[in-house]
Amino acid sequence: MKELRNFFIVLLPVVFLCQTVQAQAEDPPGWDFPEDKEKNQIARTKNALYTDALKLEQYEEAKNHLYWLLVNNPELNESIYINGIKIYETLSEESQDPEQKAVYADSVMKLYDLRLKYFNEKEDVLNRKAFSAYKLWRDQEERYEDLYRIMQEAFSASGEQFWPQNAVAYMDAARRFKSSGGELSDMEVINLYDSLDGILAQQEKTSQDSETVKALRDQLDNILAATISASCEDIEKNLGSMLKERPEDIKLAKVIIKLSFASQCTDSPLFTQAVRLVQEKEPSVGLAKLLATKAAEAGEFDVAIQSYENAISLTEDPLEKAQLYVGLAEIYSRQGNRSAARQQAMKALEFDPSLNSVYTFIGNLYFNSYEQCRKGQSQVEDRLVFIAAYDMYQKAGNTEMMAKAREQFPTVTMLFEDNLQAGEQMTLGCWINRTVTLQAAPK
Repeated sequence: MKELRNFFIVLLPVVFLCQTVQAQAEDPPGWDFPEDKEKNQIARTKNALYTDALKLEQYEEAKNHLYWLLVNNPELNESIYINGIKIYETLSEESQDPEQKAVYADSVMKLYDLRLKYFNEKEDVLNRKAFSAYKLWRDQEERYEDLYRIMQEAFSASGEQFWPQNAVAYMDAARRFKSSGGELSDMEVINLYDSLDGILAQQEKTSQDSETVKALRDQLDNILAATISASCEDIEKNLGSMLKERPEDIKLAKVIIKLSFASQCTDSPLFTQAVRLVQEKEPSVGLAKLLATKAAEAGEFDVAIQSYENAISLTEDPLEKAQLYVGLAEIYSRQGNRSAARQQAMKALEFDPSLNSVYTFIGNLYFNSYEQCRKGQSQVEDRLVFIAAYDMYQKAGNTEMMAKAREQFPTVTMLFEDNLQAGEQMTLGCWINRTVTLQAAPK
């Protein structure tokens, strides 16, 4: 028995040495174990122990074994940094000791730096570093400047490949840094916003999840409004003076538009000026419609009509065209041009026959034309406008207005005096110019 025990004592180192030699020969590409046999053996053991502990979520034990690799075999494999970041992030998040929590968080940032040093992949690693920094430091005011600088570095290195979620994190990091007294001017924040929004706008066009990117852009708008002095007076003073100096700066105009929306400053002349500039450089249906609305509010009906016509020319969507024709019809109506108003309303129905409200609109045009169209020679003729209005309300299914129109029909007495009967056809002239069927008002 003693001889057998001694045999195994002698045999074990040999077996382990053979396994080590065999492992060295079979190491896949990307692994760089030490050439020194003793260190090689330790490195393999530590690597196995820390990965086993990680699988079991024993992060403290995993950290202890990993530490030896980081110090003695830093170029072993990129995985020691990928896993190491996971280990130290988890330890930081789970720790209840603020000081220890901070130490672990600092270790995460150090591991990112080491990963860059030994394995490069700058763009991807800096994006990941920025994401981790925001997660670990966003509530640590003393680290706001560090967080902002890490975001700045990642953005500078990544450009258009900057992660969409990091764009919002970067904007929020700027907000936190500025609010804590950091030296960051409103204009620097605006320029940052402009750059980040530009990248997200491009990603929204190409992303398979454009709705998520759009939501991130909305978050960006909200953070901008919360970061700088966004009163209407400040927008007018700060951004207005800038636009005066740079009247062709479309990016600045876009910022003014978004900030004005966020701060409910859309009644200012600066807002309208910015919208006109963007519409001139980058025509869109939405901005053309907005300009039409603003012009109508100001009583500039000719400008409103031109803007609506511009909007109509910019879209091929039939439903959108229909709505724009409705808006155009309303402008003509306010201008007193009822014939043109009806014409545009009928065009709206050509593009969207389901717009029942348009029939009510035309009915109102007829109903309100009594004074304009009455000749004072025949009460029956003068009241034909209400029959024409009733026909439109009926098409709209508007029973309330049908009842009001019916009350204004010529009475049985009026029909008798003009030697007319219900059911006869009569031509209504004026601007309406259509044939109606005589009906008598209810008794």
